[in-house]
Amino acid sequence: MSSRSDARRAGPRVRLPPADRGEALLAESPLPTVLLAREGNIVFWNRAAENLFGWRASELLGRPAMAIARPEGHDAVTDEAGRDDAPIGRDDVTAAAADLVRRVAAGETLDGVEARWPRKDGGEVEVAIYAGALSERLGGGRAIRFVDLSERRRLEAAGREEATRRRLLAEFLDAATRATDARAVTDQLAARSADALGAACMIFDATDDGRFLEVIGLAGRTPDEARVLREMFAAQRWRVGEGMAGAAFESGEPIFHAWFSPGERAAYLVALPPDRRAAMASLDMRAVIAVPLVVDGERVGALTLARFGPDARPFGEADRDFAIDLAHRADVALARLELLAARERDARTLQTMFDASPLPTYLLAPDGTVERWNRAAERLFGFTAAEVVGRFPPTISERERDVSQDVFSRVQRGEIVDGVPARRLRGDGSEVEVLLYGAPIRGDAGETRLLGIYADMTERNRLERQLRETTQTLSAILDASPLAVIAVDERMRVTYWSRAAESLYGWRADEVLGEPPPTAPSDDPGLLEATFARVRRGENVVGESRRATKDGRPIDVLVHVAALRDSAGNLLGAIGVHEDVTERRRLEAELLQAQKMETVGRLAGGVAHDFNNILTAIIGYSDLARATTMQAELHAALDTIRASAERAAGLTQQLLAFSRRQMLQPRVVEANDVLTGIGDILRRLIGEDIDLLMAPDPDAGSLRVDRTQLEQVLLNLAVNARDAMPAGGRLVMGTGRARIDGDQVHIEMPPGDYVVISVTDTGVGMDEETRAHIFEPFFTTKPVGKGTGLGLSTAYGIVRQSGGYIWTYSEPGRGTTFKLYFPRSGADGTPASRPEPPRPAGRGRVLLVEDDPTLRELARVVLMRGGFEVHEAAAPTEAIALAGELGDAALDLLVTDVVMPGLTGVDLAHRLREARPGLRVLFMSGYAEDVVHIGGAVSSRFLAKPFTPDSLLRAVDETLAAPSEPV
Repeated sequence: MSSRSDARRAGPRVRLPPADRGEALLAESPLPTVLLAREGNIVFWNRAAENLFGWRASELLGRPAMAIARPEGHDAVTDEAGRDDAPIGRDDVTAAAADLVRRVAAGETLDGVEARWPRKDGGEVEVAIYAGALSERLGGGRAIRFVDLSERRRLEAAGREEATRRRLLAEFLDAATRATDARAVTDQLAARSADALGAACMIFDATDDGRFLEVIGLAGRTPDEARVLREMFAAQRWRVGEGMAGAAFESGEPIFHAWFSPGERAAYLVALPPDRRAAMASLDMRAVIAVPLVVDGERVGALTLARFGPDARPFGEADRDFAIDLAHRADVALARLELLAARERDARTLQTMFDASPLPTYLLAPDGTVERWNRAAERLFGFTAAEVVGRFPPTISERERDVSQDVFSRVQRGEIVDGVPARRLRGDGSEVEVLLYGAPIRGDAGETRLLGIYADMTERNRLERQLRETTQTLSAILDASPLAVIAVDERMRVTYWSRAAESLYGWRADEVLGEPPPTAPSDDPGLLEATFARVRRGENVVGESRRATKDGRPIDVLVHVAALRDSAGNLLGAIGVHEDVTERRRLEAELLQAQKMETVGRLAGGVAHDFNNILTAIIGYSDLARATTMQAELHAALDTIRASAERAAGLTQQLLAFSRRQMLQPRVVEANDVLTGIGDILRRLIGEDIDLLMAPDPDAGSLRVDRTQLEQVLLNLAVNARDAMPAGGRLVMGTGRARIDGDQVHIEMPPGDYVVISVTDTGVGMDEETRAHIFEPFFTTKPVGKGTGLGLSTAYGIVRQSGGYIWTYSEPGRGTTFKLYFPRSGADGTPASRPEPPRPAGRGRVLLVEDDPTLRELARVVLMRGGFEVHEAAAPTEAIALAGELGDAALDLLVTDVVMPGLTGVDLAHRLREARPGLRVLFMSGYAEDVVHIGGAVSSRFLAKPFTPDSLLRAVDETLAAPSEPV
């Protein structure tokens, strides 16, 4: 227990308040306060006492005074002498506290007595205790106040630690001053470092060629640790750049890892050579500081401090500063050793030692005049030794004279001067910033000289400028980046807002700096807080969200967010890189739509292909039945069946047009002729309440299309326009030409010249959602029974199959415009008509191959009625076998479907022509794209489904009459 004088030093004396201020003031007092009644029970326990000791007032009020020290104990105890409330021997802290309570209750006054006091959580707290009597106006009794000494003790411990480090530094410099070789200096340096920082220390020296580092000094926290480190490092060389010491030596900058995360430790081990990796892993390094040793601007070695094992603790900023400071002192010590080495090499004069020093060094006599001035000082200051020896230093300016005199006086008293900032004059009148190191040199007669060494700060200033330039360069790079870069602090206030962020969001940097980011999505206001919470947990966040610009325009943004931390790993904020992906998402949506349309188109084409087979059978058998019966009522029924089949064939053609699998017969036509040709039909179609305006451009030019199909497209568009103008309006159809150079953003087309046909109405228009679906099959805005939803999808299929493009623009209440773009063609190229060949008189042998049994039977019957000998097969493999059975018998014609299981019709024709080169071939298909499979041109060798018996016989006759063509 401390004395009363010690208690006074611990804090100011606490006086009880005047009685007229009452218990209210005591209750709000920041000092823990307890009041005892005359009989000794606790009658007051304020909030500060609850916070310090942990017990609530409700747990103690009304209990005996001894409960202050032992709230969980008995209300009263009796010792061997029979005295009540005597301390019991639970432990020293409780016993001492109980003794103090007993003394206060007995009437003793305490004035700052220091003690350790128990807490409810099982711990203890250091306090100073003030106790005295209460006035009669407050009811009499006793008052006790406590002062928490914990923070004071922590500060005192920190001060003692700093003082210890300073003492160790001074002892090192003193020992290094007396040392005569490098080993003594490095041993002292390692030992002092290990003592001061509680860490292992290794001193590395560079080899003469500058390629390797060797351990020349080593100390551990324990003898065992020092032994292990010596076995691993003392006999090995480390390549420059290898390990922490090698990296610090190579870069010339301190390396500070306050604490290695498992990932950082693993990355460090992977970077080591395999022969060192296992040894380093066994040490389990947790924290490291590596500082290069520099003498006269030249790196000569490195100082490394490390903490190993699970009981290690992180390095702090003070540890790093101490290590750097220690390295500077080592630089001074090594410089001195350089001087001693020079003196040993040439002991005849002290001047030789000074000249060998790479640092500007001088020696002042006891009266303050210069005795020695080395060549490094000559180079730095521009004064020769002859100009300064015997004089007071000419480098000291008038305003620095007091600082220099203070340094000289301290050295005369035996102190070591460590890194005092100063300015010194050069011979040309300019100034140089230096750090001054000074140490006393005692003469035989007891006189004291000052050995001074200057550290030129020019290089450090250059590095600082380089750091500033690097920062400016980084800022320029971020500003030049096309991606927006935004940084926030830990309170989510903007600290950096790049120029790209200004362009992307519209806010200037001066509008957002210091404020929360203004880009939070309106549909998810908590997104920024949730993202920052993930960053705090150490995550790198990547996500996409919709943000708003300053003008309210929504944009889709892909954001990458990572934490910003200081060198100790403390979170400073976060940095995000924002990429505008609005256009990318639009293109992806268009691609998805195109893929969906392609899928639906393939489905529609497949359905149409199978349907064509059925319709061919219906139409064919209807024609055969009509030709074999004379009953009028059957003729009418058969005509009805045939008409229904033909209407179904028309629907099939619509499906094929949508899927771009119908067969077109393109030719070069004038765009204006197409408009003129459908004018009368359009006027009858749209009605009298709609004005039709034709606007042909004389320079529109020609295009290569199937004219009939193009007219069908324009009629479909006109019908839609009529339905969009129920109260009347205007329909404008026009032509024109356009040059696409790749800069148009409303439609994706190859560059070139295009003929444009436009259809514009003044109808109700469409919103963006409707416009996005208008070309989808079976999509319609018309009431049930008023539309099939195939009109625009058919138009789209015809235009795209013709090599054209379709674009639309519409707004609700402002009408709709469709524009059709077709590549511009040269001159009119209408093909000459070919007369129908006469039916040949002879008959022949036909091999019929069709996988649809109904259609195959129909074709067999028709061909046999036409006088042909028919051999039929259901598959290509069966046909090949059948041809083999026929042997050398003549085979005049192969009639085959294009798409069949196993082999295609084209493959079958190639196989059969190997044995019969002159075999003629007639292909059948309902797909236009199958024309490509057989050569790409519609000729007598191709029969489109559905077909009639007459068209089948006509195609067979034309094929037999034509020269044999290669397949």
